[in-house]
Amino acid sequence: MRNISTFLVILGFSSFAIAKSFTFHVDMACQACSSAIEKAFQKHHAGMYSNFNADPEADTVTLDSDTLTEAQIIETIEKKAKFKVSQTPIGKKTLSSTEKDK
Repeated sequence: MRNISTFLVILGFSSFAIAKSFTFHVDMACQACSSAIEKAFQKHHAGMYSNFNADPEADTVTLDSDTLTEAQIIETIEKKAKFKVSQTPIGKKTLSSTEKDK
């Protein structure tokens, strides 16, 4: 009986995991691009994420997960779906110090 109680306590605590929200800048051009990324996540990580959104207009992929790491998400986007993850927003230009002074 004690083993069953311990199991139930452990099971109860495991459901309190907090999902992290991830957003990545991804070079994509259209809805077909975002669909390809979403299909890669469905194929390789079904049930491991929520609130998935691949927005081709904003060039962003956003999702919540309490099990996937940043490295796994980037690998899925770049190696499985074949899209490039950028450190800065795609299409956003940063001004150099000389351009800022103009």
